[in-house]
Amino acid sequence: LLGGDKTDSGKKAIEALEKIYKRWIPEEKIIKMNVWSAELAKLASNAMLAQRISSINSLSAICEKTGAQIDIDDSGLIKIASNDQSIGDKAKEMIEEITVGPQVDKIYEGKVVKIMDFGAFISITPSQDGLVHISQISEARVNNVSDVLTEGDVVKVKVLEVDKQGRVKLTMKNLD
Repeated sequence: LLGGDKTDSGKKAIEALEKIYKRWIPEEKIIKMNVWSAELAKLASNAMLAQRISSINSLSAICEKTGAQIDIDDSGLIKIASNDQSIGDKAKEMIEEITVGPQVDKIYEGKVVKIMDFGAFISITPSQDGLVHISQISEARVNNVSDVLTEGDVVKVKVLEVDKQGRVKLTMKNLD
């Protein structure tokens, strides 16, 4: 169901599950999204995209958190099924965060995963961390990162920049 098994038995299982959820969930409640956009054209193959999406069991986590059923076919089409539109929309939003990546000027709520002398690394999506430099933690001067943040803290951050190497620069300033 989650795009991992591409064997004949896996395809048969997906087809069987599709029949089940189609019987119980009206077609208009199934959200379909194609993850092959211009932004994702940089990815070389469907296999790379599938690896990016499922590399950390992201889809399983999305299914558990939302209760939605998710299916990805070989063409990159993702089907999200749920009896509740808001659940389907939340699952879609979570998938977009994984596939599109961090967006400049978007505010995220993330967990502090590592404290360094020069700043803190914040997990902003299941597959992406970013750095808040010590100078971007507070309007007031911060002498020591650990005076303000500890690992495990959940904080709001805004993406300032995503460089060519995919590194994400974050700020905690001016988030009002």
